[in-house]
Amino acid sequence: MAKQEGYTFTLKKKELIAVIAGILVTYIMVFLLGYTLGKESSPNQLLVSQGYVEPEPPPITPPISSPAKPEEPILPAPPPEPEAPPIAPPQPQAKPTHKPEIEIPIRPIKKPPSVKPAPIRFFVQAGAFSKRSSAEKLKDRLVSKGYKVEIMKVGGLYKVLIGPFASMEEAQKSKRQLIKDERIYGYIVKL
Repeated sequence: MAKQEGYTFTLKKKELIAVIAGILVTYIMVFLLGYTLGKESSPNQLLVSQGYVEPEPPPITPPISSPAKPEEPILPAPPPEPEAPPIAPPQPQAKPTHKPEIEIPIRPIKKPPSVKPAPIRFFVQAGAFSKRSSAEKLKDRLVSKGYKVEIMKVGGLYKVLIGPFASMEEAQKSKRQLIKDERIYGYIVKL
């Protein structure tokens, strides 16, 4: 096997950027030069200069003399329009003396029954259980202490709720009492 010989060419980052920038500047200058030269000469001039097309002769302009009016063609007079018959004023039409009576039933507009939004109620959630029997045990214990308790099934859980309370303050007061009496740290829910 013959050993191949060659040259290794490496550039540092700054040198590589300088080479790329030089190439870009060269391309831009060639483009601008071509654009400028192309604008100055028409495409026909370019074809004539390369010998592809014969040059067009310059346009012939007539010699300028005193301004004279060009002759206008004489047109025959238009034929007279035929006379239209006189327009008679419109005859008043007899108004009907009898108006047809149409009876349109008028019904009073009924207002839709006003829907009162349900009042916001607050509860203290004392627990949530997957078994109803466990929720019933806690409910019985809290009812024996004087709490008003409901069990509500939400999703797969039976929630033990104390209340309802009309305000957040009442619910917070009941929550503090529940912590004091039963050491149950419930939390307030709004339904």
